[in-house]
Amino acid sequence: MRRKVAGLFATCAMIKKHYIIFKYIFYALLLLVVYVLQTTPRLFLLCGVKPMLVVPVAICIAVYEGDFIGGLFGILAGMLCDMGARTYFGFNAIVMLIICTLCGIAIVLFIRQSWYNVLLLCAGALFIRGSLEFFFYYGMWGYADTGWIFFWQVLFATVYTALFSPLINIVVKNAKQFFDDRVEV
Repeated sequence: MRRKVAGLFATCAMIKKHYIIFKYIFYALLLLVVYVLQTTPRLFLLCGVKPMLVVPVAICIAVYEGDFIGGLFGILAGMLCDMGARTYFGFNAIVMLIICTLCGIAIVLFIRQSWYNVLLLCAGALFIRGSLEFFFYYGMWGYADTGWIFFWQVLFATVYTALFSPLINIVVKNAKQFFDDRVEV
Protein backbone atom coordinates (compact mmCIF):
# COMPACT_ATOMS: atom_id res chain seq x y z
CA MET A 1 0.00 0.00 0.00
CA ARG A 2 2.83 2.32 0.87
CA ARG A 3 4.41 1.79 -2.56
CA LYS A 4 1.16 2.66 -4.33
CA VAL A 5 0.85 5.92 -2.41
CA ALA A 6 4.48 6.86 -3.15
CA GLY A 7 3.95 6.00 -6.82
CA LEU A 8 0.81 8.11 -6.92
CA PHE A 9 2.65 11.15 -5.52
CA ALA A 10 5.48 10.67 -7.99
CA THR A 11 2.99 10.49 -10.85
CA CYS A 12 1.23 13.67 -9.68
CA ALA A 13 4.55 15.46 -9.41
CA MET A 14 5.47 14.43 -12.96
CA ILE A 15 2.11 15.62 -14.29
CA LYS A 16 2.56 18.98 -12.54
CA LYS A 17 6.05 19.29 -14.01
CA HIS A 18 4.67 18.57 -17.49
CA TYR A 19 2.03 21.29 -17.18
CA ILE A 20 4.67 23.80 -16.11
CA ILE A 21 6.78 22.86 -19.14
CA PHE A 22 3.70 23.04 -21.41
CA LYS A 23 2.96 26.53 -20.07
CA TYR A 24 6.40 27.81 -21.04
CA ILE A 25 6.20 26.08 -24.42
CA PHE A 26 2.82 27.77 -24.95
CA TYR A 27 4.36 31.16 -24.13
CA ALA A 28 7.22 30.55 -26.57
CA LEU A 29 4.79 29.48 -29.30
CA LEU A 30 2.62 32.51 -28.58
CA LEU A 31 5.66 34.73 -29.05
CA LEU A 32 6.48 33.01 -32.34
CA VAL A 33 2.91 33.27 -33.65
CA VAL A 34 2.73 36.94 -32.70
CA TYR A 35 6.13 37.52 -34.33
CA VAL A 36 4.90 35.92 -37.56
CA LEU A 37 1.79 38.12 -37.46
CA GLN A 38 3.94 41.17 -36.70
CA THR A 39 6.30 40.60 -39.62
CA THR A 40 3.70 39.59 -42.20
CA PRO A 41 3.76 42.20 -44.96
CA ARG A 42 0.82 44.61 -45.02
CA LEU A 43 -0.86 42.94 -42.03
CA PHE A 44 -1.78 45.48 -39.31
CA LEU A 45 -0.12 48.23 -41.39
CA LEU A 46 -1.56 51.64 -40.48
CA CYS A 47 -0.10 54.85 -41.92
CA GLY A 48 3.14 53.04 -42.72
CA VAL A 49 3.59 51.85 -39.12
CA LYS A 50 3.42 48.24 -37.94
CA PRO A 51 2.88 47.33 -34.29
CA MET A 52 5.59 45.50 -32.30
CA LEU A 53 3.30 42.85 -30.88
CA VAL A 54 5.99 40.75 -29.19
CA VAL A 55 6.65 43.53 -26.69
CA PRO A 56 3.16 43.38 -25.08
CA VAL A 57 3.38 39.58 -25.01
CA ALA A 58 6.70 39.73 -23.15
CA ILE A 59 5.39 42.39 -20.76
CA CYS A 60 2.26 40.33 -20.01
CA ILE A 61 4.39 37.25 -19.34
CA ALA A 62 6.58 39.31 -17.00
CA VAL A 63 3.49 40.63 -15.21
CA TYR A 64 1.99 37.20 -14.60
CA GLU A 65 5.14 35.08 -14.20
CA GLY A 66 7.51 37.39 -12.35
CA ASP A 67 10.88 38.94 -12.97
CA PHE A 68 13.04 35.89 -13.80
CA ILE A 69 10.70 34.21 -16.30
CA GLY A 70 9.72 37.65 -17.60
CA GLY A 71 13.38 38.48 -18.19
CA LEU A 72 13.97 35.23 -20.07
CA PHE A 73 10.98 35.78 -22.31
CA GLY A 74 12.03 39.42 -22.64
CA ILE A 75 15.34 38.24 -24.12
CA LEU A 76 13.48 35.96 -26.52
CA ALA A 77 11.09 38.75 -27.53
CA GLY A 78 14.02 41.14 -27.95
CA MET A 79 15.83 38.67 -30.22
CA LEU A 80 12.69 38.29 -32.29
CA CYS A 81 12.43 42.09 -32.53
CA ASP A 82 16.09 42.25 -33.55
CA MET A 83 15.50 39.79 -36.39
CA GLY A 84 12.70 41.93 -37.81
CA ALA A 85 14.03 45.42 -37.03
CA ARG A 86 16.62 47.75 -38.44
CA THR A 87 18.74 47.70 -35.28
CA TYR A 88 21.91 45.84 -34.41
CA PHE A 89 21.30 42.31 -33.21
CA GLY A 90 21.16 42.30 -29.42
CA PHE A 91 19.95 45.86 -28.92
CA ASN A 92 16.31 44.94 -28.37
CA ALA A 93 17.26 41.79 -26.45
CA ILE A 94 19.16 43.80 -23.85
CA VAL A 95 16.49 46.51 -23.65
CA MET A 96 13.67 43.97 -23.32
CA LEU A 97 15.57 41.98 -20.69
CA ILE A 98 15.88 45.08 -18.53
CA ILE A 99 12.32 46.28 -19.15
CA CYS A 100 10.65 42.91 -18.54
CA THR A 101 12.69 42.27 -15.41
CA LEU A 102 11.76 45.69 -14.05
CA CYS A 103 8.09 45.14 -14.93
CA GLY A 104 8.12 41.81 -13.09
CA ILE A 105 9.73 43.40 -10.04
CA ALA A 106 7.31 46.35 -10.15
CA ILE A 107 4.31 44.01 -10.19
CA VAL A 108 5.66 42.00 -7.27
CA LEU A 109 6.53 45.04 -5.15
CA PHE A 110 4.42 48.04 -6.16
CA ILE A 111 1.69 47.54 -8.75
CA ARG A 112 -1.48 45.45 -8.90
CA GLN A 113 -2.08 42.99 -11.76
CA SER A 114 -4.82 44.64 -13.81
CA TRP A 115 -5.44 45.28 -17.48
CA TYR A 116 -4.91 49.04 -17.27
CA ASN A 117 -1.60 48.60 -15.42
CA VAL A 118 -0.52 46.18 -18.15
CA LEU A 119 -1.59 48.76 -20.74
CA LEU A 120 0.47 51.46 -19.01
CA LEU A 121 3.48 49.16 -18.60
CA CYS A 122 3.29 48.20 -22.28
CA ALA A 123 3.00 51.81 -23.39
CA GLY A 124 5.90 52.82 -21.15
CA ALA A 125 8.07 49.92 -22.33
CA LEU A 126 7.33 50.66 -25.97
CA PHE A 127 8.07 54.35 -25.48
CA ILE A 128 11.38 53.65 -23.72
CA ARG A 129 12.44 51.08 -26.32
CA GLY A 130 11.45 53.35 -29.21
CA SER A 131 13.10 56.41 -27.65
CA LEU A 132 16.36 54.53 -27.12
CA GLU A 133 16.29 53.28 -30.70
CA PHE A 134 15.53 56.79 -31.95
CA PHE A 135 18.34 58.30 -29.91
CA PHE A 136 20.99 55.79 -30.98
CA TYR A 137 20.01 55.70 -34.65
CA TYR A 138 18.83 59.25 -35.38
CA GLY A 139 19.11 61.74 -32.53
CA MET A 140 22.74 61.12 -31.66
CA TRP A 141 23.86 61.80 -35.23
CA GLY A 142 22.05 65.13 -35.60
CA TYR A 143 19.95 64.35 -38.67
CA ALA A 144 17.59 67.10 -39.83
CA ASP A 145 13.82 66.82 -39.41
CA THR A 146 13.90 63.91 -36.99
CA GLY A 147 10.75 65.16 -35.28
CA TRP A 148 8.55 63.39 -37.82
CA ILE A 149 10.50 60.18 -37.39
CA PHE A 150 10.06 60.41 -33.62
CA PHE A 151 6.34 61.12 -33.98
CA TRP A 152 5.57 58.28 -36.40
CA GLN A 153 8.10 55.64 -35.40
CA VAL A 154 7.97 56.14 -31.63
CA LEU A 155 4.82 57.92 -30.49
CA PHE A 156 2.35 56.61 -33.06
CA ALA A 157 3.83 53.09 -32.95
CA THR A 158 3.65 53.14 -29.13
CA VAL A 159 -0.04 54.07 -29.09
CA TYR A 160 -0.88 51.71 -31.95
CA THR A 161 0.87 48.74 -30.33
CA ALA A 162 -0.49 49.52 -26.85
CA LEU A 163 -4.02 49.19 -28.23
CA PHE A 164 -3.35 45.46 -28.72
CA SER A 165 -2.17 44.93 -25.14
CA PRO A 166 -5.61 44.33 -23.51
CA LEU A 167 -6.29 41.49 -25.97
CA ILE A 168 -2.83 40.01 -25.42
CA ASN A 169 -3.31 40.43 -21.66
CA ILE A 170 -6.50 38.34 -21.80
CA VAL A 171 -4.73 35.54 -23.71
CA VAL A 172 -1.72 35.40 -21.37
CA LYS A 173 -3.82 35.73 -18.20
CA ASN A 174 -6.18 32.93 -19.26
CA ALA A 175 -3.28 30.70 -20.31
CA LYS A 176 -1.58 31.19 -16.95
CA GLN A 177 -4.81 30.49 -15.11
CA PHE A 178 -5.47 27.38 -17.22
CA PHE A 179 -2.03 25.88 -16.60
CA ASP A 180 -1.89 26.91 -12.95
CA ASP A 181 -5.26 25.27 -12.30
CA ARG A 182 -3.88 22.03 -13.74
CA VAL A 183 -0.76 22.22 -11.56
CA GLU A 184 -2.70 22.80 -8.33
CA VAL A 185 -4.94 19.74 -8.77
